[in-house]
Amino acid sequence: MVENGLCHSCGACSGTCPEGAIRFEETISGFLFPIVDPEKCTSCGLCLAVCPGESFGDALVDKLPEDPFTGRSIRSYVGRSLDERVYSNSQSGGVASELLIHALRSKDISGAIVVTMNPGVHPRPEAYIASSEEEIMAAQKSKYCPVPLLDILGQLEHFPGAVAIVGLSCHIHGIIKALDLFPGLTEKVKYRIGLICNHSLSCVSIDYLVMKAGFEDSEEKNLIFRDKSCRGYPGDIWVSSTDGRSVILRDRNRKRIKPYLTPPRCHLCFDKMNVLSDVTLGDPHGIISADRKNGESVCIARSRAGLALVESAIGSGRVTLREIPYSDIVRGQKIDRKRAAWRGFCEEWQSLGKPLPDYFPSIRKHADSIAGHSHRSVENTLRLSSFGDRKELLDWIKENDRKDLLLDAVRSVYTYPLLAARKLVSIFMRG
Repeated sequence: MVENGLCHSCGACSGTCPEGAIRFEETISGFLFPIVDPEKCTSCGLCLAVCPGESFGDALVDKLPEDPFTGRSIRSYVGRSLDERVYSNSQSGGVASELLIHALRSKDISGAIVVTMNPGVHPRPEAYIASSEEEIMAAQKSKYCPVPLLDILGQLEHFPGAVAIVGLSCHIHGIIKALDLFPGLTEKVKYRIGLICNHSLSCVSIDYLVMKAGFEDSEEKNLIFRDKSCRGYPGDIWVSSTDGRSVILRDRNRKRIKPYLTPPRCHLCFDKMNVLSDVTLGDPHGIISADRKNGESVCIARSRAGLALVESAIGSGRVTLREIPYSDIVRGQKIDRKRAAWRGFCEEWQSLGKPLPDYFPSIRKHADSIAGHSHRSVENTLRLSSFGDRKELLDWIKENDRKDLLLDAVRSVYTYPLLAARKLVSIFMRG
């Protein structure tokens, strides 16, 4: 999967390897890929069987909804946590954390598989099993980087009780295949809480943003990709060091590097809406009634179990959710644009002799293509794996970031002349 570019970095292979022969290592490009220890490997083939990157297999194909880009919604909502501590610490509305806390308090689960950002010289996200409310809150806010979340599956055998898993679509795909291969895990995984995902970023994004904030490479530091305590929702990038210094970067800095640091496998994924989860959560893009100042979450109940969890949380007074049409969420998430971008990238990727996931022919009929739509994405993706060292890659990102910033300033001349002039002066002053 690694050699053909189809590895999700979901962690299903390492989490289910009976010999513990697989670990994940970060590449120069900031990807996390599995490394197999040949002395431990017995060639049992389970890692390939559980991998959702190349093949969905019957376990996933049989569960695909009629429209795999939108999925099924029993009920959909927009709202927020009613606990001010949870809400103020959330990225949007805090609904994901509240569902977990409610399930934990009601003893529906004993823990949740979540992700936190570990501070350090090179801050990186890490998965763990949260078994308390404080541990759940420590995992709030998105980490826009690859995380082999399912590597944690090996710990479930000895964990007392059931868990909920909070993950991206690739993680949900991986857990479904794992449950199919290891039915004993079914009793351990009670809920699949999915997050809407419009691509991740390579881990280089953390290093670049930290560098842009002016921190030394040797400093211990932490990074939050989106913190609404800075300037309100949707939040800006917050970088801090152990000596108490902190720097805020506007969120546009993250968005500008996205075209250069998106892993190729993210472009090959159709499932922005996490259609195979029990509950899907995300930002309320395009929802007119949403609180755009303080933040709220959209919440989609996709299964009966998911609906029961959401309704129970509403009944407990932990969250306030108002029902909205699912079509409004789909429109706000620009799924028609996703269809075109996905097919355009896949077809151009294939034209270069690159392999596609086996589900491409069946998903393709649900997506129209725009000629040349993905040229820049494919070009950047191929370039991303060509650097000899991390510094060379960071310099390339810096140069492209500066060019895009300059281009944005020039374009804005026609709309905001004075602001554009200030931007141009600032760019040239920085060299």
